[in-house]
Amino acid sequence: MPRPKPIIDYNLIEKLANLGCTEYEIAYALNYSPKHFSSLKRNDTLIREAVNRGSNGIKISIRRAQLKVAMPDESREYAGNPTMLIWLGKQYLHQSDHLKIGGEEDAPLKYVLKWADEVVETEGEGDPDIPSEAAQKAELDS
Repeated sequence: MPRPKPIIDYNLIEKLANLGCTEYEIAYALNYSPKHFSSLKRNDTLIREAVNRGSNGIKISIRRAQLKVAMPDESREYAGNPTMLIWLGKQYLHQSDHLKIGGEEDAPLKYVLKWADEVVETEGEGDPDIPSEAAQKAELDS
């Protein structure tokens, strides 16, 4: 006789994910081993959707808190902790304060400068804040 199908509380899964719980923690909260919960999740789209909705909910909350701290408002009830918001943004939203430059090693560095509504693409090894002579000529000619 097969084992009875487990009763899964999708709302609880979503709430736990919305709190930032890992799948490992969600599994134990539901009295499953992480391995069993993983196999249930693999075979049940409703579990995957609940985890995704919950984890996206915490991302929305973090963004909302970041905006509250960033926007000045004298009547604001929430002052927040900017350092904690930066850390949460890095952990959950994959925000970074590091500039990542990629490309081929032998090719010149390409960068895009934006002024108001104009975009000027340039090449070279100079400072990206200072347009090359070619870019300056192209701007004057347009």
